[in-house]
Amino acid sequence: MKSLEEQISQCMIADQFWLRKKYAQIAKLSSPEQEEKLKIWHEKVAASIAKRKHRENAVPKLDYP
Repeated sequence: MKSLEEQISQCMIADQFWLRKKYAQIAKLSSPEQEEKLKIWHEKVAASIAKRKHRENAVPKLDYP
C-alpha cells in the first residue's frame, strides 16, 4: 500500500501533465478564441487548486509522539 505522501505526489504529477497538455492544445488556437479559452481555463485551474487546498486543510493532521 502506498503512503499518503506518495499518492498525493502522483496526483500532483498527473495534474501537471494534464495541465501542460491542455495548455498546449489551447495555445494552438487563433487569438480571440485563444484568449477566451485561456481565461476559462485559468478560472478552472484556480478552482481546482482551491478545492485541493481545502481538502488538504480539511484532513486532520496526525501527530505521533
